[in-house]
Amino acid sequence: MKRALLIAAALVLAGCSPSVTAKPTPAPTPVPPVVTIAYSGISTSDDFSIRVREDAAIEAASKGARFLDVTAATADSAAQLAAVNVALAALKKPAALIIAPVDGKVFGETIAAAKAAGIPILTVGAQIDDPYVSELVDTDDAAAGTLVGQAICKFSGGKGTALVIGGAVGDSVEDARQASIAAAVKACKMTSLLEHGELNVTKEVAIATAAMKNKVDLDAIFVPHGDGAAAVAKMIGATGRSRYIAVYGFDANPAEIAAILGGTETGSIRQDNVLIGRTVVNNAMTVIAGGTVPKTVSVPSLLVDQSTASIFR
Repeated sequence: MKRALLIAAALVLAGCSPSVTAKPTPAPTPVPPVVTIAYSGISTSDDFSIRVREDAAIEAASKGARFLDVTAATADSAAQLAAVNVALAALKKPAALIIAPVDGKVFGETIAAAKAAGIPILTVGAQIDDPYVSELVDTDDAAAGTLVGQAICKFSGGKGTALVIGGAVGDSVEDARQASIAAAVKACKMTSLLEHGELNVTKEVAIATAAMKNKVDLDAIFVPHGDGAAAVAKMIGATGRSRYIAVYGFDANPAEIAAILGGTETGSIRQDNVLIGRTVVNNAMTVIAGGTVPKTVSVPSLLVDQSTASIFR
């Protein structure tokens, strides 16, 4: 017995104790990389861009994605292009890029760079005419134009002339909206006068002023963005003719809401920024994951007038 104990002790001292198989350390669970979605709106002061940004950021957070806002301070195509190119740089390389383009024709080289890097591009509000762009999420402009045209017909009783101001010449979105207003006005036997103001407030006020002088039967004016519509409404209000010439706008921004409540502007199209923001982020996540999305998603809008404007104040 003593001999056995001595042998066991010797084995321990020699490091020859019975071995115990160690359990392997489990490999750490890989942490998935945080998806970054970059967004470039029209400008940091553009009401539509602000509203879409807010709802897109909320949706991105709900998906666990990082939302990077690279919107330029001014509605300038060169400034926007520079900001987007910074977002595509190596240090900020996003998984997807959402653009509300000031001018969709300036992004040729940027799209080529995004394509080479495998970064999908989606747009909101206006189209970038390039097959690489995955999707356009936008207000149904034809339906919105019909709403405005029908409201003009109701205001005028189907008589007189409607001045329909478009944005940039050749812009497909602006042209579709202008055409649908003109078609609705024609359907109620009114005459339409089509002009382009290039989304320039000074030019739009000048066009409206000239029409008031040259068209004695002018009953309504449509201006395609909020600041321009509010400015034209203010000009008409100063002449005391707000009761006789309806002014309709697009965006229902704060300046327009104040003008509608004040009685100088008649109404404005309100885009559904919540649905636009959520849709474009959801679809960006789908494209990032390798899925496919529709080329165009049309979102309905509503016409805000004095009876509903206080809701959006």
